[in-house]
Order: sequence, then structure tokens, then C-alpha cells
Amino acid sequence: MAVQTQPQTSAQHAARLELCRRHYLDFVQYTWPGYHVAPVHTFLANRLEQFEADVRAKKSPRLMVFMPPRVGKSELISRRYPGWFLGRNPDATLGIVSYGAELAEELSAYARRVVMTDEYRDVFGNTYQPDPGSTVEIDKQSRAVGNWHVANRRGGLRAVGAGGALTGRGFDAAILDDVIKGREEADSELERDKLWKWWQGTLRTRIEPGGGVLLVMTRWHHDDLAGRLLEQMPDRWDVINLPALADEEDILGRQPGEALDPLRYDEEAYAAIREEISEREWTAQYQGRPSPDKGDVFERDWFTIEPLPPGGRDLPVVQYWDTAHGKRNPKRKGDRSVCATWRAEPTCFRLVHLYVGRPGYHELKPLAIQLAQFANQNFGRLQCVVIEDHSSGISLIQDLKNETRLNVRSWNTRNESKLERAKAVSPTVQAGRAILSIPRQQAEAFINEHCLFPNSKYDDIVDTTSMALSHLAIWRRPERSRIVVRDFAISA
Repeated sequence: MAVQTQPQTSAQHAARLELCRRHYLDFVQYTWPGYHVAPVHTFLANRLEQFEADVRAKKSPRLMVFMPPRVGKSELISRRYPGWFLGRNPDATLGIVSYGAELAEELSAYARRVVMTDEYRDVFGNTYQPDPGSTVEIDKQSRAVGNWHVANRRGGLRAVGAGGALTGRGFDAAILDDVIKGREEADSELERDKLWKWWQGTLRTRIEPGGGVLLVMTRWHHDDLAGRLLEQMPDRWDVINLPALADEEDILGRQPGEALDPLRYDEEAYAAIREEISEREWTAQYQGRPSPDKGDVFERDWFTIEPLPPGGRDLPVVQYWDTAHGKRNPKRKGDRSVCATWRAEPTCFRLVHLYVGRPGYHELKPLAIQLAQFANQNFGRLQCVVIEDHSSGISLIQDLKNETRLNVRSWNTRNESKLERAKAVSPTVQAGRAILSIPRQQAEAFINEHCLFPNSKYDDIVDTTSMALSHLAIWRRPERSRIVVRDFAISA
């Protein structure tokens, strides 16, 4: 039996239009009846509302949104958002930037068509009250697809391809939507440099005081525009990474492995995609964590990720600590403490647990005791805890020796550089003897840091790998024979 819907009263309709003016997702659903709304769209719409409010308050917002291909990011951010933004700010000037002028103009033309619809006029027409009797509509004398204006106001939208010329007025807000065309351009240092210079010398200079920048993209390369901006100003940008499959502590509250929008691509669909592309492409484009396949010391293919096999409780286990500086230093926000738990097996060395965090020193000792107990109970026979004797590690060594029964060893690295130590163990990794049996998200981050080394922001995980594989290799040497000479023994 068909459900009869009651027509809205004039009061109900007016209330709905007011919701559209105040809330972006209501506007999207009104101008596109039947628009599919998933939690990711609700989340993004709320963040876009905040971005608009921050631009209006001249707070100079900087927002990055990383999303996988084909999940509707351009529809929500570049095609419909400009109309809502200009409806609330008819004197603002928006910029739409994409990797080519043609695509940028397509996005601009779409946004213009939204503004020309009857539904848009319902929302931001002559009943709208930023000024009594005002109407937000396109100026008939200036309505080119790539450069159009709001009638009788100062606002409008201009489209430009990345690298293109920009003259005249600046932008109150610029939306950069996929400024990299594809893999070939992403892998070209020349192209990356050109885009960076254009950002620094052209686009950035066109942002008005208090204006905002919204960068939405599928990640391709660790050194792309987003990567360089985050390297230069990590605390300046608000970053939203929405991976195809949820990681732990997902920003949307998804369970690990849950798809971003299951009605569009579910877990099985993403599994099929992952089988057809390289792990590098999957990690970068679909999970938002780009890294090179080959680094100066390690290569991605050298590592194997596999589940922890049953048994092995009688095998030797060793923990390796690289600790951060003893006191928190505001200028060293990247300092982390790492505890890597490795197990020596007959044919390989297996990473069975990895802790990465930023505990204060007062937390280090109880944490070290807790992780040692956890390893001994779950992975094998804990032989010893090896701690690099620098920074807070020096105090941790003494405290654990004095107050616990743990077999604590210090590791002195003062005579070798981090690079020398890593190169010394790289043949072991290349031979396929380093197996990662930790959660996939951690394993990918582990591999990424190794492939970026020594040019990465972090190298503490690599330090523990160097310690572990150097130390464990000693365990594999044949038993030394003993030669007795008179009343003393020598080892040969």
C-alpha cells in the first residue's frame, strides 16, 4: 500500500528553507532530492559549515580533506558548496582550482547551474534576509562558466587550473580540488616543484586577509602539495583523512576495516580493488597515507605482513626501546617513544608487537613493565629488554635495573649514525627474514617509515629495527666451541 505524504504547509516550507540557509546538508538535500546521505557526508557537511563560519569571522582557516576516488567529494565540496557559501556571503569571492583549467571550469559551471535553479532561488531568493529584499542570483552581464558574479554584490566565483595565471582581485576562500592529475605527474619532481612554486608565488598571495583555503584531494605522493604544506606548517592545517577502510580510532567512529560509504563501495568492493592495484596505490589513494615504494635503505617489497601463527610460546622474545627526550620540548613535538617486541624464530625474525606513543617520563617505567609482562604472557619467553642509552632511556635503564627483576640491557649507538646502523641490517630485511605480525595499519605505517628513511620526519621505529636485527643476529651464530688450555678456557 502506497504511503500518502501530506503536502507541507507554508510555515513548514518556510522552516525548511531556513534550515537550508543555516545548514549545508539540508541545502544539498533540498537542491538534490534523493541525495544519498552517509555518515561521512554528515561529518563533512558539518566541517564545511565550520569552515564557512571561520572565513566569515576572518580566522584564516586551513583545511585539508583526503578521500579515496569516486566517493562524491567533488559533488559535496566543489559543486554545491560554492552556491551555499555565496548565498550566505554574497560579497565573498571564491576560487575553484583543479589540475587543469578545463576541469576547474566544469566544477564552476556546475556550481553556477545550482545557483540558477528554482530550488536555489527558493532558499536564497528575495525572501532571504541578509539585506531586506535582497536576491542572490548570477549577474547576467558576468556569467561565464569560469568567472561569474553575484548580481548587485561584490561576490562571485572564479575557476583556474593549477599553474594558471591569476590577476585582479583575490579570494576570500579558495577550494583546491585534486590539483594533481595522476600518477605520472605525482611521481615527477619537476611537476611537484612547479605546483609548489605556483602555490607559493601565485595562489597564496591571492588569499585575502582572514581568508580560507580548502584543499581536497586523493593523495598520490608523500611529497605532493599536501605533503609539503604539512612538512612546512604541520600545526597550521586542520587535516581530515577519511580512508576507504577505517583504521583504528576512526574519525567517523567506524570499526577497523569498515567501508567509508558501504552503499557505494562496501568492504568486498574495496577488497577487489585492492587486489587489482599495488599496495602503494592502495595505501596512498584509498587510505590517504602515501609513501615511496623504494627508499634509500629499505624497499617495500622486502617486508612481509602475515598473521601471527599459533604456538611459539617457547621461542625467545626481546623488546627494544627507543625513548623520547626526558622532558617535553615544545620545539620537538615529533618526539616519540617506541617499544618493538621481536621474536627469534628458526627461519626469521618476527615483529609481534609495536608500541608508539608520547608518554611523559613518569609514565615510561610502568609502561615498560606492563609491556614486558604482556610480551611474556602472549608471545614467548621474554629474554631481555634492550634500551638505547640516550635521553630518557638512560634513566629508564637505571630505574628498571634497580626496581625490577627484568633483564635490562643498554644499547650504545654513539659510534655509529642512524643511517649506518640501518644499512647494516638492510640485507636481513632484503632476504625476507623480517616478518611483520602486527595489525595491518601499524604494519603499513612501519613500512612507510622505513621506505621514507632517512628523509622522513620520524626515524625512531627504524632505530628499533636496527637494534633488533643487529642484536637478534647474534643469537643465530653457531655455538662457540671451547678449547681448554691448562687451567683456563678460551672461546674460539
